[in-house]
Amino acid sequence: MAAHAFAALTLDDAFRLALKKNERIKISEEDVLIAQDNIRLARSVVLPTFSTSLTQSRNKQTGTGGFTTFKNNREFRLELEQALYGGGKEWAVYRGAKIEKEISEWQVNLVKQSILFDVATEYFSLLRAQEKLNISRRALDLARDQLALARARKEAGTATRTEVIRSEVAVSTARRDLVRSENDVSVFRARLGFATGQQVTAPVTAVSSDDPPLADTPNVEPYVRQALQSRFDYRISELTTKIAEEGIHVAKAEFMPSAKLTGNYSTTQHVSSFRDPENWQVQAKIEYDIFDGFGRNAGYEKAKSNLRQAALEQMRLAREIELDVQESLLEIQALAAIREASKKEVASARENYERVIAQFREGLSTAVDVADAHTAQIAAEVQLATAETDIQLARQKFDLARGILGESYLKGEK
Repeated sequence: MAAHAFAALTLDDAFRLALKKNERIKISEEDVLIAQDNIRLARSVVLPTFSTSLTQSRNKQTGTGGFTTFKNNREFRLELEQALYGGGKEWAVYRGAKIEKEISEWQVNLVKQSILFDVATEYFSLLRAQEKLNISRRALDLARDQLALARARKEAGTATRTEVIRSEVAVSTARRDLVRSENDVSVFRARLGFATGQQVTAPVTAVSSDDPPLADTPNVEPYVRQALQSRFDYRISELTTKIAEEGIHVAKAEFMPSAKLTGNYSTTQHVSSFRDPENWQVQAKIEYDIFDGFGRNAGYEKAKSNLRQAALEQMRLAREIELDVQESLLEIQALAAIREASKKEVASARENYERVIAQFREGLSTAVDVADAHTAQIAAEVQLATAETDIQLARQKFDLARGILGESYLKGEK
């Protein structure tokens, strides 16, 4: 798996890499080819069939039984068959095959969109891990500064050995957190590499978060309408209902008679006195099953059940889509509030730390106070970094709920 050289990997870069050679996409594209072949198979039923045969025979005896036969003989035969009427069954199957192909094409886009969301999830997980790593590095620097200050105060006689030990523990804890953060970055980089199909060595960059703020109680209806028009799974459910409707036509056709036309032409090398060397025949045949053990009735009832099932599934999916949109909107609102609260918490925690460390320099606070203030600052910064990445991922989830995630990529614009 070759690595691509990026100074910094953007989300667009990750999307392009993922769509370039993902195996799931290629598998779904093969389904489109299979569906195309199914159309050809369905069309072949309504087209005439033409066959030919050549028979070479050899008899042990000639002229036996009062008939003139020949020891060696050769016969050439042409046959033609054309279905004339089948109650519309053949055309219903053909229309269903065309709908199946359309479904498989939408399925490719559905797979691509799922892959893009997987990539976005791993991308923002790596971004969050990077931010935590930067925080861990700053935390280690602060802990070392605290230790140096504690040792200086110890030498000056204004701090105790306990405070130095406490600061040494803070440094060890910061080192441990740094190692854990470095490991998290490696893990999520590998996960992003798996999602994109390419080894990722460059850092990822933050995505612009300049989206207009949502109203406190946004109107969900426009987003739901957009989702019902754009989501590939809902389009597939609509087409599945159409296939079930074609199944009704197929089942009804079983109650109708069938008609076909057959013809053949043959020529024989040697013939008896009772036959001509050339012969042809044309037949028109009508068939109707008077009784089939109520199989047709069962097939028709089954087709109606399939149609009802497809319609109910479409209704259920519509309600599920509305719920997805509502949940993603509420999640963005909640995360936006958390982010604003975290910003204030970070500002307060930093101010508190600066105040406590200044007092520590003057001997007015202890190493325990410094450690508590330090821990509170780091926790606030981690919370803010988490909120920032979570809200960016929530926006991707909102796009997925509306069916527009990666829209420009699926249309081939990027």
